[in-house]
Amino acid sequence: MDEQAKASLTTASESVKQFVTLASAILGFEVTFAKDFLAHLTIVPRLIAGLSWVCLLLSVVAGVFVLLALTGNLASRHTFERDTVYKPNVRFFSGLQIGLFIAGLFCTLVAGAFTASGVSPPATATKSAPCACDVTVHVESQPIQITLPPASAVPASCPVPRKPLPHRKKHPHPVIECR
Repeated sequence: MDEQAKASLTTASESVKQFVTLASAILGFEVTFAKDFLAHLTIVPRLIAGLSWVCLLLSVVAGVFVLLALTGNLASRHTFERDTVYKPNVRFFSGLQIGLFIAGLFCTLVAGAFTASGVSPPATATKSAPCACDVTVHVESQPIQITLPPASAVPASCPVPRKPLPHRKKHPHPVIECR
């Protein structure tokens, strides 16, 4: 085997190993911190994150197949052929590995964007107790009707006015009237 053929084989196998290492590291990082960033996401971003895991895992598997194909091509001949790294079995698994890695990385970035944007699941509806009073809030002269829970259900730390606040012309604070 000449020096150029050895360098070709070494470069191909090292490139495959780099993709396997990167995919494994990203997958490990995502799985380790999954509970921190997936807990606040809706189903679509969670599915995208799961898809990234699948793509990265399959990229690692495809990388192992590339290494096995390189080894099989090298061992099947008594003399090394220059085009061993371009054989269809190596090209197929190598392309699959790179494609899956890029898809997994893209899905990771999309799921990360959902996490960074603060997209959270919709609030679940809770059954409220009978209301003690109705409140009308005047914001910029437009009344908004709000129903409050009974006084016993409102914590003491919650500032619920018991009487109407005077409207201040200088400061456009809302006026709350409890009936």
